[in-house]
Amino acid sequence: NWISVFYFIFGIAAVIGGGFGGWLADKWGSKKSIISIIIVFACAIFLLPLMTFSFPLFIIMMGLWSMLSWA
Repeated sequence: NWISVFYFIFGIAAVIGGGFGGWLADKWGSKKSIISIIIVFACAIFLLPLMTFSFPLFIIMMGLWSMLSWA
């Protein structure tokens, strides 16, 4: 079932995003990391509908979106 695989990928990406967001805040500071994450998040949301032609690309973009939403 692809739904369960998708939720698994989404969950793993969320955990990675939480760790990445913490690491980025430690490295760059909270203000710079939040602004950077929001900019990349906006780009990912904009590109997401354009990736529907390819299932693997769509899954990768959804993983990136999940990471950024929990970063």
